[in-house]
Amino acid sequence: MSPKSVWEDGRFKSEAAGLLLAVAMVLTLLLLRAAGTEDVQAFLAWAKLAQQHGLVNGYRVMVDRWPETYFGHHWELRGGEYPPLGFAWLYLVATLADIIGVSHLLMFKAAVLVFSFASTLMVGLYSRSLALAAAFQGATMLIATGLGYTDVVTAPFLIGTLWAVRVDRPVLGYILFVIGVLIKWQLLLITPFLLPHVLRVSDWSSVKQALTRPSFWQLASVTVGAILGVGAIFGDAPLHAFLYALRHPFLSGTALNVPWIATLFVRIVQSPDFSIGDELNYVELPLPMLLPFKLVFFGLLAWILRRFLHVERSFDNCLLFSVLGVVTYGIWNSAVHENHWFVALVPAFLLAGTVSGAAARWVCLLIAAMLNVNLFVFYGVTGQEVISRSVGIDLSVVLALLYMAMWLSLLRCVWAVRQSCSVISR
Repeated sequence: MSPKSVWEDGRFKSEAAGLLLAVAMVLTLLLLRAAGTEDVQAFLAWAKLAQQHGLVNGYRVMVDRWPETYFGHHWELRGGEYPPLGFAWLYLVATLADIIGVSHLLMFKAAVLVFSFASTLMVGLYSRSLALAAAFQGATMLIATGLGYTDVVTAPFLIGTLWAVRVDRPVLGYILFVIGVLIKWQLLLITPFLLPHVLRVSDWSSVKQALTRPSFWQLASVTVGAILGVGAIFGDAPLHAFLYALRHPFLSGTALNVPWIATLFVRIVQSPDFSIGDELNYVELPLPMLLPFKLVFFGLLAWILRRFLHVERSFDNCLLFSVLGVVTYGIWNSAVHENHWFVALVPAFLLAGTVSGAAARWVCLLIAAMLNVNLFVFYGVTGQEVISRSVGIDLSVVLALLYMAMWLSLLRCVWAVRQSCSVISR
C-alpha cells in the first residue's frame, strides 16, 4: 500500500475516530465520582431547598437569599441568580436520588453524564462525523463530570435550536431556545445574532418587513406565553434572578480575560506594599467601578452586530458571529465566570459540522482550548487546583493576555467575511 493510499484510508479514520470517542466517553465516566468545584455543593443545597419548601417556594427562597450570599459571603447558600428551570431540574435530580436510594451528589453527576452523552450523540448526528463527536465529548468531559457545572444541561436544547434554525423551523427552535435560557441565562448571548438571522434582518428597512412576517408574531407569541407561564408559577422571582445575574460584584469570576488582567492592578493598588502575594484571586468592586468594562463590551457587541447585519445572511455566518459575540463577552465584560465559555463551544462545533473548511475546525479548536484551559488552570480535573500558578508572576495573567490575542485573531477571521461569501467556506 503506497503512502498516499494510507493517508486516504477512510476505514482507518473511522476506526480511529470511533476509538477516540470511546476513550473520551470512558474518561467522562471515570470522572463521575469527582467532587467537582464548590459550586456543586451549592447546587445540592438548592435541591434541598426545593425539597424543604417545595419547588416554587424553594426557588423564591433561593432568589431572596442572593444579597446575603454575594454581599454577606454565605457561600454555602450561593445562588439566586439562576433561572427557574435550572433550579427545577436539581429538584428532580434530588427526588430521583431519594427514590433510587443513592446520594444526591452521585445522582447529580449521573444526570450531568446523561446530558453530556446526549449532547455528543446530537453533535454526531448533526455533523455525521465520529471525529467531531469524539472531539466534543473530549471538550466537555471536564466541565461536565469532572467539575460538575450545569452548562452541559443546556447543550441539547442549544443544539436543537441551531438545528431547527438550519432546517427553517424557527418556532421549534425558539421553543427549545427558551427552555435552554430558563436553565442558564448565558444562552441569551447569541440572541443578537440568532434573531436577525431568523427574521432576515439586515438594516432598518428590513426591520419593518420582519414585523409583517408570520414568524415574527409566532416568536413573539412564544415569548409572551413563556413570560406569562413562568410568571404565573414563580411570580417575579425569575425577574429578580435575572437582574441579580447582571449585578455580580466580581471584576472577573476567574475567567481569563481583560478584567482578570485588571485584577492584577487592583490587587497591587490595594496592597500596602504593592504586592499581590503568590496568586491572584477574584476581587469585588462596587458596581459603578465595573461599568466601564460593561460599556466597552456592549460597544464592541454593537459594532460586531452592525458588521453581522451587513454580511451574507447564511447559517454558517450566524454561527461564526455567535461565537465571536460570546468570546467578546468573555474577554471584555466584568463578572464573567470560567464556565461561560461553554456557550461559544456549541455553535463552534456545529460550525465545524456545517462547513468543511479548515478555518472552521480551527475556530472549534480555539474555543475548546479556551474553555478547558481556563477550567484546568483554576480547578484542575476534579475541582482542586493542580499546582501553583505563580512563577514570580501569576501565569494566569499571561494566559489572559494570550486569550486577548485569541480574540483578536478570531475578530480578524470574522471581519474577513464578505457580503457575498464566507471566509470559513473557502
